[in-house]
Amino acid sequence: MASSTADVRYASNGVYGNVAYDFGRTGGYAIPDEELYTRPAERPEELTREIPRERTAVKTKEDTFGVPLFGIVGFFAVAVLMVFLLLSYVQLAEISDETTQLQSAISQLDEENEILSVQYESTFNLNDIKDYAMNTLGMVEISEDNITVVEVEREDKAVILNEDTSSKGIFSGIADFFDSLLEYFS
Repeated sequence: MASSTADVRYASNGVYGNVAYDFGRTGGYAIPDEELYTRPAERPEELTREIPRERTAVKTKEDTFGVPLFGIVGFFAVAVLMVFLLLSYVQLAEISDETTQLQSAISQLDEENEILSVQYESTFNLNDIKDYAMNTLGMVEISEDNITVVEVEREDKAVILNEDTSSKGIFSGIADFFDSLLEYFS
């Protein structure tokens, strides 16, 4: 039972998807002309009565603007934010340039500091100072015979006054505390 391509209508055209609903393949179903053009029975007027509805105001094109106000405000907000972003990039570029200049200045100052530290250490050599003091100024090194002890005929005395705090009242203690605070802050 071989079928030719002439028998199958869609064989020349590609079929994409499911062919279950392809009624044209088998010739279709015959629909009598009477069923196509028959009108349904009309309803009585009682059933087709209109229900009153509340009317709402409908905006027409004449009442609205061409561009919504929210869109205009949004556009300006985006434009302002883009300007701020651009200005922040300019500030960032200036700060990075200033940072590189300051870093180069710091490296130069570090080199100069090392050079000056070496010069400072060489000018204050302790051996040179000792030679200058002994040879030029006539100073001598300390020894036992350079120490002299001074004796005083009278003895040293120290008097310690003990105040008896138990005889004072609580109010005098509080007053002393505030006096010491005032002395501290003045």
